[in-house]
Amino acid sequence: LDGASQVVAAIMHVADVLALTAGSSSLVLCCGTQHRNLHALAAEHVKRCGLEVDEIRFTQAQSLRLRAEGEGTEVDTQILVTDKEMDVNRKMKKAFCEPGNADFCPPLSWVEALLPNCPDGEFVVNRKPENGGELRYSDPAALRQDFTSEALHPGDLKPALKDTLLAAMSSMRDGIKASNDLKKAQKKLDAYVKSQQKKKK
Repeated sequence: LDGASQVVAAIMHVADVLALTAGSSSLVLCCGTQHRNLHALAAEHVKRCGLEVDEIRFTQAQSLRLRAEGEGTEVDTQILVTDKEMDVNRKMKKAFCEPGNADFCPPLSWVEALLPNCPDGEFVVNRKPENGGELRYSDPAALRQDFTSEALHPGDLKPALKDTLLAAMSSMRDGIKASNDLKKAQKKLDAYVKSQQKKKK
């Protein structure tokens, strides 16, 4: 069954790329390393179908998973748009964030993804004066440098990210409440989350 599901997934992937190609002369495929072979298969099929595609570029998609691959369930390691404040608090508390380790630090990746939409383009870390006072970042490189040197501690980074995430998600929640279709989708997602949590137990 696993083999059959992989074949079906590959066919569906090719179909998705063909659909995207239909109205475009240039296509950018974003993927992680685990999907690179599927994209290569789809790209080859597009060419064999005689479709005009000027360029297909592969780019590494940034992972926003809060823990390493294989650790925790998907619903516990991903931020969902339907997450309540207590869910975000719980997930952020458990997010991997080792002092000085900027090579693998999901909270840093989240800040970089949110930074363009932060007020005034700045990520703000509120700290007490005795702990160094407020920090403001508009440059991801400066953020990473401070984290690497441990001028910025996980205990300050995580709460600041949590507040930024909750502020960004507030408008999304309003949009979900205003749409009957999205409210139905939220119920389905909530049911899926509960089923995954039961499996974990």
